[in-house]
Amino acid sequence: MAGTWVEHRAMKRQNLRQAADVWQSVRTAVDHCCSDFRAYFADLGTVTSQVESSHRVWLEIQALAGWKRQVAIEFDESGPRIVVAIDQLEPKTFKIEADESHPYLSHEGQEINADGFTHLALEEALFEAPKAKHAMGA
Repeated sequence: MAGTWVEHRAMKRQNLRQAADVWQSVRTAVDHCCSDFRAYFADLGTVTSQVESSHRVWLEIQALAGWKRQVAIEFDESGPRIVVAIDQLEPKTFKIEADESHPYLSHEGQEINADGFTHLALEEALFEAPKAKHAMGA
């Protein structure tokens, strides 16, 4: 790829302006994740999702074992980043970054796709009972 470092930086900047496209792919992946949970794990509980705004999705997981989890997934354009809060736990942050070819979601410095995001962000909430010792301020 020819060009100066300034041109490369400009391309990254331009791609980062498309962070909302990454958010849209995450919202779609969250919808698919919830649908798959309902289809394959109905014997474990229910999951309901609600779009609260163009930047926020709310999930509620009700396990047949008696526990309940609440998850807020929010797109922060100023980051840009996606923040996931499960119950009162410390929120998880997923940065939206860009290279010269595209914007992408990252976790611990690694590029992840939207399905990888749902795995990292939602597996605990979908399959594990709350643990009070991990709550903020505990």
